[in-house]
Amino acid sequence: MDRNPINRPCVTRLRFAAVSLLGAFALMWAEAVSAQVTLVIKNNFEPRPGAATYFSDNYPDEQVWLYFMNSGGFVSYTTAKGGATQTVADAQSIQLSTVKGGKFTLAVGCDSTKVFAGLGSDDPFSGTNGPGLFDQDVPYALAEWTIKGDAYDNVDVTYEDSFSFPTRLTVKNANGDKTDQCTFTDGTGAAAAIRALKKTLPSGPIGPDPAKDNNLPKPGEVGYGPFVSTVSGNADALRCIGSSKFWISGPDTNHLRSEYIYAPSLDAYLKYLKDNETTLFTSNKIKGWYIDFSGNDGYSGYLSITGDDQNYGLHIHDIRVATHPAALNKWKADPTAGTAATGDITVTANNAVVPFPDGSTNVKGLWADTVIYSGAAVMGDFWKGPIIIGTGTFAQGGANAGLVPTMIASISASMATGLLGSDLYVKKIGDKDSPGGTMYWFNTASRDDVQKKLFDKAWKNGQLFFDPFWETMGDLTQQQGYLSPFNDRWAKLSPDYTLKKNYTITWELGIP
Repeated sequence: MDRNPINRPCVTRLRFAAVSLLGAFALMWAEAVSAQVTLVIKNNFEPRPGAATYFSDNYPDEQVWLYFMNSGGFVSYTTAKGGATQTVADAQSIQLSTVKGGKFTLAVGCDSTKVFAGLGSDDPFSGTNGPGLFDQDVPYALAEWTIKGDAYDNVDVTYEDSFSFPTRLTVKNANGDKTDQCTFTDGTGAAAAIRALKKTLPSGPIGPDPAKDNNLPKPGEVGYGPFVSTVSGNADALRCIGSSKFWISGPDTNHLRSEYIYAPSLDAYLKYLKDNETTLFTSNKIKGWYIDFSGNDGYSGYLSITGDDQNYGLHIHDIRVATHPAALNKWKADPTAGTAATGDITVTANNAVVPFPDGSTNVKGLWADTVIYSGAAVMGDFWKGPIIIGTGTFAQGGANAGLVPTMIASISASMATGLLGSDLYVKKIGDKDSPGGTMYWFNTASRDDVQKKLFDKAWKNGQLFFDPFWETMGDLTQQQGYLSPFNDRWAKLSPDYTLKKNYTITWELGIP
């Protein structure tokens, strides 16, 4: 699935008018847009014995609202009353009760088609860009798919942006056999999941010193998180904003903006990595934490932590490209493979003040933390800053500039799971016969490995050297679904489930 947050418009297909004269072409056209996959949305919040509840309340089908984006005219359904065929319109809510059997036909269409499922007696969705991150009174879940009629067709359920309530997504093939499933543990309710998230996440936004910052958002305001009210009058009913999200305020009277995140600062983790930085390979004596990856023809490099307490930044150096790793040698770490590249990559330190792209204001924020949690450039562009800066061949327009985002993703994926610097990592990379760096774990670790060996299991009690949102959601789901932008960096955690012609997707709202 394309994780690009920018919604790409669907391509409008040319329809033939003179079908009788162009029979062969009409047949080809019919095959191209014919039903590829069936989507069934099942409401487990419907009042009935044993039903799931959303903070103790039930919601009949007429109180389940569906809001599509990027459907491009390739999603249709039969109306419950009258039996007419209806094509879904983007950015317009429909009630599940109006859809016969909750069934939709998905034809070959555009990339990243989304459906938001929300709860409420009134339509909770407004606008044309989907629910806003800080919108109140909007409990919703999101499923997303790409169907282009090729081997890359897939579907996923996404929680990385925010979480309101558990869902279960099941994929079955043309014979009715289950091929994949993404779910929560049976009986997991929204209230229990939110309570678990509240135990590990901060109660408000994390950023510059509130005593010195006039921009700190207040409860109920845009920018306040990670918990947002979803049911008016029910203080317990909350939606949780994912740790990969951030917010930049408007300028104050001093022309200063502030950037906030919705997970604890990783300052202690960065300090540990700096204090324990070592030469893990005696052959080259380069100091830093070794990072390698098998994609993009392979690359490797070293991460060093710059700065000091509360002001740590990131420096990726001694980078090698075209390392061409292989599974045949079990993803053996080789710091001499490939070609040495000219240049490095830096991430601005936490609490630094940088110019806003419009040039009229400055921004203070937790830049290293935000990049680790989100993997994003945050502001500006990759390569040229002001947050992520590439030099030499990694500068904008350089021969290796395209590697900057994926190298940042490798850093983020290894730190968000608590892998980098852990005893698990150090022991494997120190294996004289078969050393394994980040690439080894990315390619070999199973869901069970990640669940039982990483996050809090990789560190002493009290050391929050990982992404607590991902860790908590992983405990609830056994690492299923998009819980972080970096799930797919781990080959066996991929949340994208393959779709083929005549497959069926069943998306259940709520886990009874």
